[in-house]
Amino acid sequence: MLARMRCRKRACRGRPLSVLLLWLLLPVVRAHAAELGFSAPTGCLDARALQDEIEQLIGSPLAEVKAVDFAVDIERVIGDQWQVRVRILPRDATSGDGRARERRIEGGSCDEVASAAAVAVAMAALEREREDRVPEPAPAAASAPGEPASQRSPDRRSERRTSGAAGPPAHATGTRPLRFGVAAGGALDVGALPQPAVGAQLELFAGYGALRVTALGTLFGSQDTHLPDGERGGEFQLGLGALLACAEVQFERVFALACAGFELGQITAAGIDVMDPRERRVGWRALRAEAGLGWPVGQGFSLLARAGAVVPLTRPPFVLDETERVHRPSSLSARVWVGVEFTR
Repeated sequence: MLARMRCRKRACRGRPLSVLLLWLLLPVVRAHAAELGFSAPTGCLDARALQDEIEQLIGSPLAEVKAVDFAVDIERVIGDQWQVRVRILPRDATSGDGRARERRIEGGSCDEVASAAAVAVAMAALEREREDRVPEPAPAAASAPGEPASQRSPDRRSERRTSGAAGPPAHATGTRPLRFGVAAGGALDVGALPQPAVGAQLELFAGYGALRVTALGTLFGSQDTHLPDGERGGEFQLGLGALLACAEVQFERVFALACAGFELGQITAAGIDVMDPRERRVGWRALRAEAGLGWPVGQGFSLLARAGAVVPLTRPPFVLDETERVHRPSSLSARVWVGVEFTR
């Protein structure tokens, strides 16, 4: 009985030593496992979800990948443009060429660039795994001169794992997704009416990549004009709708637009101090070309300004008492618009 008690005491004295030894060796064991650094704006994907997606692509825990770490940094660039920076960080010279590698991918949302980052990390992890499993070929079995290294037979297990992640998704190429928006602002016309006219303009647009199609409506305020005698004259107003096709080019902080299209509308005129004061409505048809510049200022919002020229296809004269002309649209009009747009 006493001997068993002594044995138990010795076992109890040895157990804390084993626990201490395991605790000291644990950082060394963990040091060989891959680590994933992650940063993203609030409300974006979290690190746990990104790691789950990576492990699903490679078919095993990320901790099984050795001698290399990964860093994923997601940020919003401008408007609805996002960018992710993926860094592969070898811990020693045995991983690839021993140098850190970096890749930048752009997309239209946080989820899109995060998915692209997961694919990039998974491909790098599988590449590192192949390097660990496949031995260096003997000199006699080396590839023939001129044969690319990509023709070597890959590991069958890696082939199965990468079957669902053969390459980056389409959004990794930087193409912007389908988008819609609305815009409103003030418009200025010089030439269609007797005097420069200020109006209100509302726009709806849809775009994909570098193409944008805009449908708009504009109403210019009424204005009076008189003959040299200062008494008789006319009151004019212009309302129109237009359809424009635009090319959109993205820069670092702004985007540019070049648009062309046509507009249809109506000029309403009424005589002042004349024998027949009835209103007259005349159709308005014109070709339109303009250029613009946009500046993103917030979540989906941008300030936008466009200016261009309008060439009317018809220029009806407006006369008083069928004898004296009071106005005729100019053969070339200027059009300016400044407003704010929201893109979704």
